[in-house]
Amino acid sequence: MFLIWFDNVEFAGISYLSSICLLSRCNALIAGNCGGSAAALYINNFKYEYWHLFNLGLYKDTK
Repeated sequence: MFLIWFDNVEFAGISYLSSICLLSRCNALIAGNCGGSAAALYINNFKYEYWHLFNLGLYKDTK
């Protein structure tokens, strides 16, 4: 896993939105059940040839 640190919050938001827009232009979507995935489905108008959202439940705090 990699981590990208953004010093500029506005740039981070624009980067996230542009990723969602790019995902909405794909033919298929396999993603976790989160807001970004739901936004890509909505922007695509649910017209993916294939889509699946993983729903693995909530993760417990290990502390």
